[in-house]
Amino acid sequence: MARAPGRDLPLGCDLELCPLPRGAARLVLRADEEALLGDAGAPAWSVTELFSAKEAAWKALVGPDGEHPAGPMGSLRDLRARPEGDGLRVCARAEPAHAVRVRVVRVGAGVFSYVVGRAGAPG
Repeated sequence: MARAPGRDLPLGCDLELCPLPRGAARLVLRADEEALLGDAGAPAWSVTELFSAKEAAWKALVGPDGEHPAGPMGSLRDLRARPEGDGLRVCARAEPAHAVRVRVVRVGAGVFSYVVGRAGAPG
């Protein structure tokens, strides 16, 4: 992945070729995100889609030295995802204003996720 020099845009992507089992959700999501899996009547996201979206966001939100502006993050569970438009808004739980918009595209049995820009203030 590449971007034009001097552009201050977040950059992150992730490709997952194998589906993750629903049981892996506990490694990726916290309780406030479990409704994303479709139990609340809303359109469902798969564990693989959520994992991939958070991986792409992680790459965009965490600097090259591994530090996040809001402090260290230990796992994908330190990020929070929520639907926004045709994708997801993913932010650091410690600093919700520090967020990116992520699109998820199905690729065969897997998914490709990529950051499309910064997200606005949490709503």
